[in-house]
Amino acid sequence: RARHFCLFFNRFGKCSAGAACPYAHDPAKVSVCLKFLRGACVDAACPLSHTLDAGKMPVCRHYLEGVCAVENCPYRHVNVARGAALCPSFQKGYCPLGAEC
Repeated sequence: RARHFCLFFNRFGKCSAGAACPYAHDPAKVSVCLKFLRGACVDAACPLSHTLDAGKMPVCRHYLEGVCAVENCPYRHVNVARGAALCPSFQKGYCPLGAEC
């Protein structure tokens, strides 16, 4: 298997190529289910992660707007420089450095 992660598998929890996909399918790298975060995922067969993992949490849009008032907000509060380059590993599906990247 390639060392690069499958973008489709990481984002959607499934890949139409299945076992024929040349990229790595690692269940530990699958995105967190947004419905789960809202307490609304009732699909027992949902392929997305239902675990709160700080490294996979989406960025808090309220924080980006400067108005997040939620104590212990589960979403990521990160500031990214406007001209920052995109991480090549992240573009390939997963960056092991996470927030340290």
